[in-house]
Amino acid sequence: PLVLFKHSATCPISSTAKRQFDAFVAAHPAVPTRLVVVQHERPLSNAIEDALGVQHESPQAIVVQGGSVVW
Repeated sequence: PLVLFKHSATCPISSTAKRQFDAFVAAHPAVPTRLVVVQHERPLSNAIEDALGVQHESPQAIVVQGGSVVW
């Protein structure tokens, strides 16, 4: 599985969630993860939404396995 975290650099709620994501990454270095900062990677964020069929929200954690959303 891959853990995607979509983060808004201007949202205080997203900043709190990012600290939790960072702690998860540090505690589980073998788990593949990807941070998407929406303001810097808008085309990627939109492509993720289109490919996975998950409407964008920030903060947003998505777990993908085998090309499908499992959480």
